Amino acid sequence: MATRIASGLVLCLALTSSPQYTDWSAPTALEGLVNTTGQEGAPFLTKDGLTLYYAGPGPDGSSDLLVSHRATIESPWGAPLVIPTVNSAANETNPQLSPDEHWLYFTTNMPGGLGSQDIWVSHRHDRRDDLGWEAPVNLGSNVNSPSNDIAPTLFEDPATGVVTMYFASDRAGSADIYSTTMRSDRTFTPAVPVPELNSSFNDQGPAVRRDGLEMFLASNRPGTIGQTDLMVSTRASTADPWSTPVFLGPVLNTPFADQAPALSFDGSTLFYISTGKLPGGTGPCSGPSGPCVSDIYFATRGKVKTANH
Repeated sequence: MATRIASGLVLCLALTSSPQYTDWSAPTALEGLVNTTGQEGAPFLTKDGLTLYYAGPGPDGSSDLLVSHRATIESPWGAPLVIPTVNSAANETNPQLSPDEHWLYFTTNMPGGLGSQDIWVSHRHDRRDDLGWEAPVNLGSNVNSPSNDIAPTLFEDPATGVVTMYFASDRAGSADIYSTTMRSDRTFTPAVPVPELNSSFNDQGPAVRRDGLEMFLASNRPGTIGQTDLMVSTRASTADPWSTPVFLGPVLNTPFADQAPALSFDGSTLFYISTGKLPGGTGPCSGPSGPCVSDIYFATRGKVKTANH
């Protein structure tokens, strides 16, 4: 009985200490040299908030993985650098670092994959060297399929240390969210769909808050105000199923494509891409309200202190 009471107390403390947030601010384009007249997409922010990985136009015209730095959180982003070794004449996108920031997961259709687009991984010894990535390796058939397998995001459970990778795949028809867990040798278990997150429409681009209790994704399911809208799902603990995703609404979503969400380490800043005509965008537009060539935008929210039980 004492053990059950202690376990219940730990769960209560975990739930009540989960951060609560204010509403999202209106989005604005990243300041600095990241956005161009070309197509930018799929942002990922490092834990310290000073390095941004994303997809952008490469020297050969294909989509490449780029990296930009800023001196402080308040500083504008510097000129992007093309990451050697990882990029190819194919399209590379959806960069995502492992929790220890020594491994770079991404999507590409380069030769050697199992399908149209696969998830690959590259390693670096020095986590401060953003250009020191080794030749990438395909994650294999437990993750990839003959279909499109894209947009990986990794979550390390703070309680168990288990690393789960969520990603999107259209192997069953429309794009769905799948999950797989990392083994001790860094291989992955066979991927399975996450049914509570999926619909008969396209659900993609998962991004998980570091405590594992909030996930953002993009979908074109009924209820969108555009082509693809941002959604959010939550859960009470990492052992619980995810809630049915809900749309984030017109503050962030536009009548066009809003997708590829990424969350800062502290959960207070949401990065994503949009083809809507949002403040500060540099991509050319086909009309006064869009659609525009995609740029990277961000919105912020504050933490709300709540009383513990």
